[in-house]
Amino acid sequence: MSTTTVLITGAGRGIGESIAAIYLQRPSYTVIAAVRDVTSPSSVELSSLPKAADSKLLLIKIDSASDTDAQDAAHTLKQEQEIEHIDTLIANAGICVYNEPAHTVDLKTFREQLEVNVLGAVKLFKAFYELLRSSQKQPKFIAISSLIGSTGMVRFTGKHNLASYGTSKAALNHFVRRTYYENDWLVATAIHPGTVSTDSGNVAVEVYGEAARGEYTPHQSAERVVRLIDGVTRESVGEHDGGLLGPDGGKIPF
Repeated sequence: MSTTTVLITGAGRGIGESIAAIYLQRPSYTVIAAVRDVTSPSSVELSSLPKAADSKLLLIKIDSASDTDAQDAAHTLKQEQEIEHIDTLIANAGICVYNEPAHTVDLKTFREQLEVNVLGAVKLFKAFYELLRSSQKQPKFIAISSLIGSTGMVRFTGKHNLASYGTSKAALNHFVRRTYYENDWLVATAIHPGTVSTDSGNVAVEVYGEAARGEYTPHQSAERVVRLIDGVTRESVGEHDGGLLGPDGGKIPF
């Protein structure tokens, strides 16, 4: 059986960690867990995740705020780990600053969210482009996005005061859509994983109250995301032209 190779950023906790755990339980998978600090306790603990037959975990440093980490990681994986292809590239790393209405938005935190949420995915895609092209399967570029990035849904989400975060996710959605149309060999889509009880989600509860509590645990959300990734094709992405996928597979307008 040929090995399937998956790379996930932000794999040290939350949805990213759960996605890595799910893939590791499949036989003949190489799961590349990209984290900001490979020596942190949460990163080290990834090595103890259960693995199916012929599956393995590789830990690599990618800080989405760095201009060089993604490129360095691609070089290291090719030269030292003999990685010859990436079948699924998942841009999961992201940050969110809550309670920032447009008229008081802090420019420093705005730039930080653009750097991580948008340019982090751009740098990742550029660095691993050739490895994606080398896939003998159907290569996929997946971005974990958010309903908050939907301009069409602002009339429902506007009261949450997430001007900078929403703008960053809207830009991410647009970039991923561009990669789909520019590369006829690639499946590329953004996915809204639903409201999830992660560390960031718990902060949302502190800011907005119990109504903001996550609908899913990280593992439940990861199961839905992986199911969507398994089933998505160029044809199905084309059918929801101009939208991102919700946790149930439905279309959310850009």
